[in-house]
Parts: sequence; structure tokens; C-alpha cells
Amino acid sequence: MYKKTSKQPDIQTIRGHIYRKLALREWARKMLFKQAFDKFKDAALVNEVLDEFEENDLLSNVRFAEAYIRSARDSRGYGPIKTKMRLMEKGVSTQQFEHFLCENHDIWNVRCHTAREKKFGQMPDNMEDKAKQQRFLIQRGFNGDNIKHAFMHELPFSVEDIVLPEIENQESVSLDDIGLVKVSEL
Repeated sequence: MYKKTSKQPDIQTIRGHIYRKLALREWARKMLFKQAFDKFKDAALVNEVLDEFEENDLLSNVRFAEAYIRSARDSRGYGPIKTKMRLMEKGVSTQQFEHFLCENHDIWNVRCHTAREKKFGQMPDNMEDKAKQQRFLIQRGFNGDNIKHAFMHELPFSVEDIVLPEIENQESVSLDDIGLVKVSEL
């Protein structure tokens, strides 16, 4: 019989593993540490590699939070309360994501209204149906203000009128700034 020998992982192996993980998507440090530690069982080496990645800005809880909030809000239909809770479970501190979350932003009202319409279609006919719809929205993580707006027949704004917080402060980049040339100039 062959006995499987346990070989101590080297830093290059751990670094390559983490590179491959980060190539697919953004990760929170806590999540990546847990995954790498479960595989390699060497906390010191894993932390050393993660520190190196953070110093080189390859790993960022802030970037992870921004991507997660966008996904939770736009694709999954989660509200700000559930999104905040999930980020904290993943080890992201409130200071790292509060700018992107903006719990009172109008986009959450639109998403709540959309989630209610998608699930139930029509406005509730009686209080029992309204309570059922409210429970659904609470379970999705929307706050009371969002839920109040979800039961308006028409929202006072449209999705096109909303400027998202992560886009407000970004500067536009021209092709010259990054060293690219237009095809017509060649």
C-alpha cells in the first residue's frame, strides 16, 4: 500500500493558489484565509501571502464590498439590511463598505418595488396579502422606508434618474491616459 505523505506547503504554492482564486473574482480576506487555511493548514504562511497581496493591492475588502453590494442589489434582489449582515459575516468592516451601501439611497426603494412586483405582480387587495408581501420584503432585507415605497403605485423617480454612489466620484479616463491609440489613428 502507498501511504500519502503530507508535504509542507511552500509559499509559492500558496501564492499560486490565491492568485488563481483572485483571478476569478474578488474575495474578502477572511473568506480567502479560511479557504486557503483549510487546504494548506499553515496559518502563518497564508497570512504572509495575504499581507503581500494586500500591500500590492491585489486583495481588497473594499473592492470586494463594492462588487458584493452591486451583485446583491442588482442581481440577487437583497435589501440593504441583508447585504450589510452578509458582508459582516464575510469579515468586511462597516467602514469598508458604508460608502457603497448607502442604506437610504433611492436605488434600494426601486429594487424593493421591483422585487415586490416580480414576486406578487399586483398590489395587495387586503391587509392579509399586504402583510404577506411585507414579510417577504423584510426577509429579503429591505427596511421600513423601502417597503413603504414598494407599495406606491408609481415611484416618484425612475432608475435612470438615480446616480449610484460608486459612480459619482469616479473620473473619466481617456484612451491617452492609459496609453492606447484609436484604430483610426493608425
